[in-house]
Amino acid sequence: SLVEHAPDAILVHRNGVIVYANPQAVTLLRATNESQIVGRAMLSLLPERYHPVVQERIQRTLATGEHAPPLAQQYLRMDGTLVDIEVTGTRCEFQGKPAMQVLARDITARIRMEQRIHRQADRLRLAIDAAELAIIDWSPEEKVLRRQRIARRILGGDRETPNASFDDLFGHVHPDDRNRVMDEAQRALDAGETFSVEYRLAPEHRAPAALDDIRAVVKALGTEATGLPIDARRLALHGSSAGACLAAGIAQWARDEGISLAGQSLSCPAFDDRLWDDVWSPTWSAQATEWMWRHYLPPGEPPAYVIPARTPDLSGLAPAHLVIAQHDTLRSQAVSYAQRLRDAGVDVAVHDAPGTVHGFDGLLPDSAPAQAAITSQIDAIAGWLTTDHNRHG
Repeated sequence: SLVEHAPDAILVHRNGVIVYANPQAVTLLRATNESQIVGRAMLSLLPERYHPVVQERIQRTLATGEHAPPLAQQYLRMDGTLVDIEVTGTRCEFQGKPAMQVLARDITARIRMEQRIHRQADRLRLAIDAAELAIIDWSPEEKVLRRQRIARRILGGDRETPNASFDDLFGHVHPDDRNRVMDEAQRALDAGETFSVEYRLAPEHRAPAALDDIRAVVKALGTEATGLPIDARRLALHGSSAGACLAAGIAQWARDEGISLAGQSLSCPAFDDRLWDDVWSPTWSAQATEWMWRHYLPPGEPPAYVIPARTPDLSGLAPAHLVIAQHDTLRSQAVSYAQRLRDAGVDVAVHDAPGTVHGFDGLLPDSAPAQAAITSQIDAIAGWLTTDHNRHG
């Protein structure tokens, strides 16, 4: 079943007693088997400091039927050690009786990475202060100019300047140097600048949060309102897996907003919440696909552009290049979307990679199949950026 093969630990408890634990829960809790967990009090898995909060969440969820949002906490494993987890819960029926289903995800690696990032950020701040570097940051979306402490001491000005423009940023450059700095910025852009967009992640931030974040960047880069010296027609998108889903959605939005993109490069893309192949793969499964959409989509009708395959009209979209893996549960939906693009008159190229699995080009980038796929992506993007800008806009 989906629960038995779910990638996360799932527990079901009724009247405070655990009545079910899936294999991942056995692994997470370092139990020898399910029977070591079933029959225990649910609160016995928790340090006492979590008891009041968890009891209140359980009571509210059972009473209202509302989904319990993600909560970071710890579980006590069978060997007495603690594990950092993120928990969500929902009311369910188990063997015909009301119960509570809990999904627990091990976030040990995430916490370690966050701690590492914080340490690196602290070291970077110390290095900046030691080097007496003045940092000025301008946000095109917020239209806010921010000056770091040393920048304020050296150059003056407030911590933040609202309603700031690109010209305000370069207002700190001496007039004698301004043309040279602008020329250097233009050369960097002409060379083909790559922007890696950070966006909010599910399940903490469900759709359309990620799309909104990317939309803000594309809108800033793809319009003249920011004052940035960027040719909007030389913007191309690239994404892999869920990132390809976002890139395809952004391409649809850009068309409707009148932003003419150069192209969209989509690797092992997720396009459709209704269609997937039940094929075995060591990297991605049909069950994982179902869980992905469940945690990504908000309740009710999906917002526009969130599920690219649900958009009825694909005409007028930017040229597309798709990398499709042979043994991928997302294969059929990628093939279907590519055909729909062709039928709509969109320029489409497909690199079909035999003997590969989902995400192969990122997992084994030095392998021959990955190198062939990556080369095809680079060739497509280079072609979009160096040919006539007006061919589809």
